[in-house]
Amino acid sequence: MAIPEIVALALAVLAAVLGVIVWVDRRELRRLEQSSAAEPEVAGIAAGADAMTQAFLLAMREPALVHGEHILAVNQPFASLVGAAAEQLCGRKLAELVTPEYTALVTLAVERTLAGEPGPARTEAELADAHGQVTRVELEASPFD
Repeated sequence: MAIPEIVALALAVLAAVLGVIVWVDRRELRRLEQSSAAEPEVAGIAAGADAMTQAFLLAMREPALVHGEHILAVNQPFASLVGAAAEQLCGRKLAELVTPEYTALVTLAVERTLAGEPGPARTEAELADAHGQVTRVELEASPFD
């Protein structure tokens, strides 16, 4: 086999593999859209989150949440960190979940991010769970449309 034939064969195999990956991703997104309408919660993500938000949060292994004027959706690692179910966190503000010393700082960081204003890349805070256990965290915010 000549080198151009080998390269062409390799590219054809690569294209086929990428096609399968795209097909599987689309199929998974459709499944998420269908299950979000039928189930109140998908893998620890509270109902009400659209399919794109659910896919984003499911892909995150780190604790993550989507916050507008209040918490719109959280993933299971974040809910576990706080010690509450995802649906109990939705509708609350992130500043309610931190210790009192950090409430003003977190409120300001969230407001700046929502307004598109520059601010620190990361904010240190302490999250308090339902049992009073405090976990020191580093919060990072970025716009998500």
